[in-house]
Amino acid sequence: MANIYDKIEEKGKLEAKEIIKAGQQKAAALKKSIDEGFEKEYKRIIDDATRSNADYLKTRLTQVDQSAKQKSLYAKKAVINTVIERVHAKMLKLSDKELTDLVVKVIASDVIQGDEVVKVSKEDYKKYRKLFASKQEGEPVELDLLNKKLGKGYKLTLSKEAADIDGGFVLIGKRYDVNHSYKVLLDNIREEHESEVAKLLFGDGE
Repeated sequence: MANIYDKIEEKGKLEAKEIIKAGQQKAAALKKSIDEGFEKEYKRIIDDATRSNADYLKTRLTQVDQSAKQKSLYAKKAVINTVIERVHAKMLKLSDKELTDLVVKVIASDVIQGDEVVKVSKEDYKKYRKLFASKQEGEPVELDLLNKKLGKGYKLTLSKEAADIDGGFVLIGKRYDVNHSYKVLLDNIREEHESEVAKLLFGDGE
């Protein structure tokens, strides 16, 4: 028959086992919590790094793309400039008929009073007088041939004072002047085409 000491010892062993088991369970739970926390933190770090690298890569790709577009735009501008320069050179060599048609077309598209004074470069004065005035002597020079082509209401005259332009003409009015020099005409064309190129490359609003 077990004495009181044996019972106490046996009970102590059972309690010790329960304490150890409870301790092991707590330790396992703590380890699991730590592992889960570490895994969560590790995943967060990896996700942050991945996201950061993705953002960096996206930024770099955007920069490269913009750089490529910018270079492409510069290249297209250079092409446009070359074309404009060649057109300018050809315009300076227009035949009499081509020049007449151009002047009539440009002035007809203007909203003017009709009594403006036409100013041209020193080099073009004789040509304009020959093409658009029936009288080759005397001042002021009425551009009667040009006025006839333009129709009723036109009384344009040619100024002997030269305009500081390289081809084309300037209309001097009482209220305002209209610059139709080749440079201005071609600059307008250049701006129009550059705008189209920019829109093609970057889209609207960029």
